[in-house]
Amino acid sequence: MAPLKVFVASATANPETKYRVQRTLMILDGLGIPFDAIDITKPEHAEQRMFMKQNATKKCSNGAVLPPQFFYDDEYLGDYEDFDVSVEEDTITEFLRLLPDVIESNATIVSAEEKSVAEELTVKPKENSEDEEEEDEEWDEDEEEADEEIEEQKTEKLAPPKETPPVEKVEADEEELEPEDEEYDEDEE
Repeated sequence: MAPLKVFVASATANPETKYRVQRTLMILDGLGIPFDAIDITKPEHAEQRMFMKQNATKKCSNGAVLPPQFFYDDEYLGDYEDFDVSVEEDTITEFLRLLPDVIESNATIVSAEEKSVAEELTVKPKENSEDEEEEDEEWDEDEEEADEEIEEQKTEKLAPPKETPPVEKVEADEEELEPEDEEYDEDEE
């Protein structure tokens, strides 16, 4: 049995209590904190429900003690509001009276074999050979040339248009055009 005891209710008509219990269990499970959840709604936990009611010092405005309630062995730690504040202020280990090594012992320990597999799968920077370095340099030069061409094209587009020489109007003799027209007429017939 873990020294941390969280008194919860699995069956409740109060949606706020249900939310608080679910959030508490989710946080504790997510952090890997060892605890015993004691469901006070089960008949077999009637004695522990009485213990919670007698030892919990924080009560609701109507005098009821609502779950979740937190105990370390028999020491009362607080209710949901205390727990929530400790989560928000990142003081949960102090609130729950946990020692850092308790949490570490419950963390997944990676075996030496798993470490070696992880190291093999880790991508390591590759050392380039002289041929690869030359290819890289050529590629860099090609890329620089392409960049220069793009810049030139941009500046040409931005530059004012060049003046084009005036087009001379060439007049053709009418006689030269007539024979062509006659040939065209013949094709139509």
